[in-house]
Parts: sequence; structure tokens; C-alpha cells
Amino acid sequence: MKKDQKLKSLFGYCCAAIAVSIFLFRVGVGFFPDVTGKKERIHIPFEVVSTELTHRLAALQLGDARDLVIISNRQYLIANIMRCLGTRHYVLVSDENNTPDIDNLSAVRMKRGIIIWNASVQGESLPQYFLEIFPSAKPLEPVRVPYIRSAEMFTMGAALVPGG
Repeated sequence: MKKDQKLKSLFGYCCAAIAVSIFLFRVGVGFFPDVTGKKERIHIPFEVVSTELTHRLAALQLGDARDLVIISNRQYLIANIMRCLGTRHYVLVSDENNTPDIDNLSAVRMKRGIIIWNASVQGESLPQYFLEIFPSAKPLEPVRVPYIRSAEMFTMGAALVPGG
């Protein structure tokens, strides 16, 4: 009976040690992305990216950025840019089968849209599947800002889709 209890205690300690080590690793990734070599979504400064994007759109004299339809293949980009810019419409494009959400696609045809993608991962040129759906898209200069707690740069690609 005592041997059984010792094994259970040992197993419990091993489980606790594994949980604590995973927690410490996650803390390390969060606070030291350059040391761990792992950049994640939490390191993308969406407020700064959105401000830079707003300035670029204002320089093009496109009116209120809140009227744009956000188009992307990544939900986290859509959600964060929509939150920062205050936009109300979006189109999520699946890069596997090139099918956008049809209900929101009509909003792009009536208004202007802006395609955004993670150029740090996908490259700076406009991905082909976006061009197949939106052939009139005009690429803009990529937005480059430093990651949070990192010396490396995050690059977000952007392209304007004329409406009307």
C-alpha cells in the first residue's frame, strides 16, 4: 500500500513539474521573443500598425478609414485591425479554396476595401488568391513596425480594392 502511495505522489510531482515548466516556457516566449526565437500574435503591435495604416490611407485622401471593408485570410488580423480602426465590415478569404464570405463580398463592391496579410510570413507581394478574387486591387507600401519586446520588424502587406 505504501509503495502505491509513493508512486502516486511521484506521478503527481512529475505532472506538477511538467505544468510549471510549460508555464515558464510560455512566460519566456511572451517576454523574450528574441531569445526564444519565437514571434507570436501577442507580439504584433496592432495599435501602431493601425495608426500607420490610417496615416497612409489619409495621405491617399480616401476618406474615413472606418468605411473600409477589411479583407484578409487571417481572422486575428481582421479582428485586431477592425478593433483599432473601428470598421464594421470584413471579408475572410480562405487561402485553401479561394472562397470569400459572399454576404460581405457585396459590401466590398459598394465600398472600398483593404486587403491585409502577414507579409512577415507570406511575403510582401500580394498573394495570388487575393488577386483572383479582387483583380482591381492596388498594392500599397507594406507597413513595417517593430514587434513588441523585439528588435525584429513585423511587416503587414496592404492593398486597396476600389469600390463602386
